[in-house]
Amino acid sequence: TTQIPDARWNASYQGRSGVITNAVGLLQHVYSRLIPIDPNRKYRIRLGFHTNGVVTATIPSLYVGFTCWENETTSVGASGGHVYVSGWSAPSAGTSGWFDVSSNVISGSAATSAGKTFITGTNFVRVLAFLNYNNHNPTQIYGLDYLFIEDVTESEAAAAQAGIATAQAGIATTQAT
Repeated sequence: TTQIPDARWNASYQGRSGVITNAVGLLQHVYSRLIPIDPNRKYRIRLGFHTNGVVTATIPSLYVGFTCWENETTSVGASGGHVYVSGWSAPSAGTSGWFDVSSNVISGSAATSAGKTFITGTNFVRVLAFLNYNNHNPTQIYGLDYLFIEDVTESEAAAAQAGIATAQAGIATTQAT
């Protein structure tokens, strides 16, 4: 178990168990342990979060990303290897509830990253979420149910093959008529 300093862990929150929240209106950083990765494989970051609906849809205040590490003690890249993948808020202003979202595919490496690659030299990552980033709203509360990075190399390849098969079936049907 990773201890998260100053985290607000809740045994039960909005119908889910073991949820981390920010204190009302305050920023809460959440980082995972170091996770080994292979930059040649494909990954997605997935998270489930709750918002109380006071955030506006135009100002993302839940930022998600990762930090890049060469080894267990050395980060790579600027700003301690921080890479921001995306910012989320409720789908529309005033919407409260639980949302399950995932990032775009992250794969490969480059000297700098715009959230689609790892920084050159990355062998480990720490997945991160910043709840109420920049304290955008003094009454905003986020609940974080889960946050993880998932290797999707095989599922992405299977989806691509399924798409090709569907297209080929359509062509065969057209040619048969």
